[in-house]
Amino acid sequence: MPIPVHMGQLIKQRAKEKGLSLRAVGELINRSRQAVAHIYKRASIDSVLLKRFCEVLEVDFLAVYYEDGFLKIVREKERDRSEIGQLTKELAEQKEIVASFVSALTNNKPVVQLIEPAFKTYSMAIDANEQ
Repeated sequence: MPIPVHMGQLIKQRAKEKGLSLRAVGELINRSRQAVAHIYKRASIDSVLLKRFCEVLEVDFLAVYYEDGFLKIVREKERDRSEIGQLTKELAEQKEIVASFVSALTNNKPVVQLIEPAFKTYSMAIDANEQ
């Protein structure tokens, strides 16, 4: 069972880590010092305000929810979709190379003319993956 998260306390802790006073945090989010103190006491925060805190305090407060439960599954699916997109792109590039080989072989082009462009593409892909 997931551990309950007190978002106000997490925000307060992050502000403290960054050395920000109530007044400084208030200025960053366009709220009074008293409003910030009240937010620190709240266990949950509306999404628009939470997004603003994420921006000004430079931290993803939603990440605490990614460790367990539904949002973890959502994040994993997003990661899978990204990987599938990258693999699909790479497959399309490989299909183009194969099609050019087939076309060149069909038209009796010398093998060297086939290999040189493919080698350059392959070398660039390796260089990109190493970075």
